[in-house]
Amino acid sequence: AEETFLAKPRTISVDDEFTGSSYFEAYRGTVRTSNLTLSSLNILPPSTLDKARQELTDPLVEQQQYLVDRVKDRFQELSFLLVSGQSLLFHGYGSKKTLLDDFATHQSQFSTVLVVNGFNPTIGLRSVLSQISVDVLRLGQNHARRSLLDYVDAIHEGIGNKYVTLVVHNIDGSSLRSEDSQKALAMLSRINNIFIAASVDHVNAPLLWDGVTYSKFAWAWVKADTFIPYDVETVYCSKPLLRGGGERQIEGAIALLRSLSERARKVFRLLAERQTGGEALMRETEEASRKGTQLRTTFNDLFEQSKCQFLVSEPATLQVILTELETHQLLESRRGVDAAAQLVIPLQISQLRVILKDIAPTT
Repeated sequence: AEETFLAKPRTISVDDEFTGSSYFEAYRGTVRTSNLTLSSLNILPPSTLDKARQELTDPLVEQQQYLVDRVKDRFQELSFLLVSGQSLLFHGYGSKKTLLDDFATHQSQFSTVLVVNGFNPTIGLRSVLSQISVDVLRLGQNHARRSLLDYVDAIHEGIGNKYVTLVVHNIDGSSLRSEDSQKALAMLSRINNIFIAASVDHVNAPLLWDGVTYSKFAWAWVKADTFIPYDVETVYCSKPLLRGGGERQIEGAIALLRSLSERARKVFRLLAERQTGGEALMRETEEASRKGTQLRTTFNDLFEQSKCQFLVSEPATLQVILTELETHQLLESRRGVDAAAQLVIPLQISQLRVILKDIAPTT
């Protein structure tokens, strides 16, 4: 590794007139920086770290179980709150997954229970609503709708005398915190015979809801301090000292996109929407999604679309943006079967859809 040091500054007389160039003259010279990177560190393999973690013992297991049992003693009361028209929101320090799973078991005595792992960044509310309408209510595939609210309307029409409890781990998760998802869940909670029990862990979780959405949820806040480690919830979190992982690819891409210019993000979004087929072509590309194939585009195609969106006016400007994306490994150029250069984002379609939700323009 090379040593990092700065060039020795030249002494400037106080009588000299200070200008912008005088600063660079004082510090002129070669500056050598270190070539050490995170990849050069001797990092233990994940299996070794997991084994060491499993050998650790938690000295507070009995105290944690005592806190969990205190909440479990209130399950009958909490079920009454659901029947009374309120939704349950579990909050507090520590993982609440085991606690909510036990509550789901309790609710299964009275209704059909569907558990949603909101901490999974690849899960979508559309698939959850589809499972309720098709697998639980047996409405059939013909009841599939385009928007989330269309699914909610179909569930409202077909609920009948059935009871459904939706248990959501981390309703403030990255895959569920969009405005559309929260509004759809709020509308779902207003349907008779559908009950929602959820947990939150983010300190700013209440900012997800405006006054209207919050009133529709009719939250009953349940204090549930467990102080249990977030072992399951943090499986999808970024671990910079561990390699691999599709979820960390998503988080890394989102972090890089946020560091780029707004124009670069919009160009990336155009390419990603074209690669996934876009919302209008979502149904036509379901087969391609299951097979893992991707729609590709050429430079000219992307330039015409970017020009229509007033993002660029000449090819050179677009080329600069694409070079920046390639530098951050968010874009690849491949040769198609016709030998034409194809622009491809090196991510799976399911990953691109999660990223598109995160970088969606706010209104």
